[in-house]
Amino acid sequence: SDEGRIRQLQRRLSREIHPATGKPLLNVASAASLILFYMYAMQCMSTVVIVRKELDSWPWALSQAIGFSLFAILLSSPIIIVTALLIKIEDFTEHIFFLQTRIGKDRIPFKIIKFRTMSSRITDEKEITVDGDPRITKVGKWVRKLKFDELPQFINVLRGDMSIVGPRPEVPKYVNLYDENQLKVLSVKPGITDHASIQFFNESEILAKSKSPEQTYINEILPVKLRLN
Repeated sequence: SDEGRIRQLQRRLSREIHPATGKPLLNVASAASLILFYMYAMQCMSTVVIVRKELDSWPWALSQAIGFSLFAILLSSPIIIVTALLIKIEDFTEHIFFLQTRIGKDRIPFKIIKFRTMSSRITDEKEITVDGDPRITKVGKWVRKLKFDELPQFINVLRGDMSIVGPRPEVPKYVNLYDENQLKVLSVKPGITDHASIQFFNESEILAKSKSPEQTYINEILPVKLRLN
């Protein structure tokens, strides 16, 4: 059954050991990551329903994603409001949201929307962020830890840029490094969460231990993420 498949996935994740902490993945995940996990589970179940009904049905699937996104925004609205207020109170001169160009389906660029967690006053051309990055604000540290910075991406789902479940979109710099096989990931719409996001929940901690974080990401982490997706 669909419920059985979800439980099997839960059990498998609980047995998987995180490479950085040595602990089961589900034990090191925060409440926010578990919410994303259940979003993943619900979307998997919905996909099974679509296949079983043999729907010729992108309009049906689209309306489902929009409905779920509206529900998620409504459900998380207290968190969104409080997070936005804390970001603004910390620094009235900065924006609440952070927009960045990412590459979507069919290599079409779009602006991903996140809560701002870093100061724009500190200039740094790095595309990745590690634990202890001086750009991260005090509020941003907790927003990132709880994964609340990802919540505005439901707006991207409403706009049609992203889906709820799908490969995480990358910046153009890293997409330009993909080989022919890896480029296949761009044949589907990017998502808010996927298995790779759970597998690398503590990615910033792993990168912080590297002498060359960006090279570690490009040569070690990114290829694994692409294989998982």
